[in-house]
Amino acid sequence: MEIRYAEPNDLPGIVDIINYYNANGISTFDSRQYSTKEKLSWFDQFDNSSPYKLIVARADTRISGYTSSIIYRDKEVFSRTIETGIYVHPEQSGMGIGSQLYEFLFQELSRHQLHRAVAGVALPNEASINLHKKFGFREIGKFDEYAYFKDRFISSIWLQREI
Repeated sequence: MEIRYAEPNDLPGIVDIINYYNANGISTFDSRQYSTKEKLSWFDQFDNSSPYKLIVARADTRISGYTSSIIYRDKEVFSRTIETGIYVHPEQSGMGIGSQLYEFLFQELSRHQLHRAVAGVALPNEASINLHKKFGFREIGKFDEYAYFKDRFISSIWLQREI
C-alpha cells in the first residue's frame, strides 16, 4: 500500500469512490454522479505546500481511499482551522487504510501553523466516529436532523482535535 499526495492521474479512482458514496450513502450529502472532468476544479484546490491536502492510498493500480483537509470557512479568523474528510473504497473498509491515510495527513498538517481540525460525520457511522477518536478527535456537538437528504432527516456529529 502506497500513501502519498494525490496526482492528477489518481482523480478517476477518487471520483469512483465519491460516486459510490454519493449513490449508496449519506455521508457526502450529495447524490450526483460526477465525471472526472467535473471534479477537476475540486482537485485544483489542493496544494502540497499549503494546509489544503489531498492524500491517497493506492494498491497496485487502484485507489483504495483518500483523505483531505480543506478550508473550514472562508474567513481569516478560521485560517488556523481545517476540516478533514476521509473515504475508503467500500471493498477495502476495515483493513486499516483509513488509519494509514490519517496518520500521513496529520503528520503533514503538523508542518503548518494550524490549531484545530474539525470533522462532521453523518449519522449513523460508528466506524468513522471510532477512526476519528483513534486520532485524538473528541465529540463537540450534534446537529440534530439538520439536513433533509434521500427522503429523511440526517443528523451529524461534529468532532475536533488539536494539531
